Amino acid sequence: MISIIRIVFIMLGVSAISLGGSGVQSSNSIMQGGGFVSLLVGAIIMFFIARIVWRSVGCLVTSVFLVVVLYFVASSSGLLNNGVGGLVEKTGLSEVLSNNNVKTPEQYPAAHINTSQQQEAPQNEQVADTTLYGQATVVNANTVQIQGFMFKFMGLDAPDPNQICPKVSGATYACGVEAANVLKKLIGASPLTCIVKGKNADNSLYGVCSVGSYDVGAALVSVGWALAYPDDKTSVYMPYQKQAMSKKVGLWSEAEFAKPWEWRELMKNTKRAW
Repeated sequence: MISIIRIVFIMLGVSAISLGGSGVQSSNSIMQGGGFVSLLVGAIIMFFIARIVWRSVGCLVTSVFLVVVLYFVASSSGLLNNGVGGLVEKTGLSEVLSNNNVKTPEQYPAAHINTSQQQEAPQNEQVADTTLYGQATVVNANTVQIQGFMFKFMGLDAPDPNQICPKVSGATYACGVEAANVLKKLIGASPLTCIVKGKNADNSLYGVCSVGSYDVGAALVSVGWALAYPDDKTSVYMPYQKQAMSKKVGLWSEAEFAKPWEWRELMKNTKRAW
C-alpha cells in the first residue's frame, strides 16, 4: 500500500513538473506564472519523495534520483535548450539582448530621457528635439498618437493595417493588423517618451520613442514585426532586423512577403489600373 502511495506521488510530481515546463515556455504571462508555480509544487513533491528514498535505500540511490529529477526539471523548463534564455525566449525583448554584437536599447538616445520635465507639444516648424510624454494610442504598427499629434517611428517601416501576407501553409493573414497588435503589447499601459526629430509633409511628426529605457522601434524590429528603413543601410535598426531574420520570428517566420513599401506601391498601381 505504501509503495502505491509513493508511486502516485511520484506521478503527481512528474505531471506537475511537465505541466510547469510547458507553462514557463509559453508566450502568455499568466501561463508562465502558472508554470513556475507548477514547477515549484512538483519540486516540493520530489523533495519529500527523495527524503523517503534516502531513509529506505541510502545515499547513492537518492543521489541518482535527485540527478534525474533535476535533469527533468531543467529539460521541462527549457534550460537545456537555450540556457537561462530558454525561460524568457518567448518574451521577444530577450532576443535583443542575446547578441553581444547588437546594441542594447540603453545605447539609443531615447534610453536616457528625463521624463520629469515634460515639454509642451511642438508648434509650427520648431519641432526638432522636442520631447512628447504621455499615454499613446497605436494607430498602426509604425504610428502612434500622442498629445494629439500623429507620431511616426524614424528609421523603420512596418506593414499598413490593410496589408495581407502569405503563410508557409499557403493561407494568408492580416500581417498589418498583427504587427499593430504586437506594438500595443510592447507599449502596454506605459506612457511613451518620444523625441521629435522633424515633421513630415502630412504634418505628422517623426522621431524615436521609448518605454522606460527601451527603444520601441528596436523592440518592434527585433521581434520581426517591423523592418529597418530600406534607404538607410547604416540604420541602427539593421542589426536587429538581421537578428530577427536569422531567428525567423514575426514576419520572417512565414513565407516571403511584400515589404511595406512594396505593398504600398502595389496598392497604388492597383488603384491606377481601376
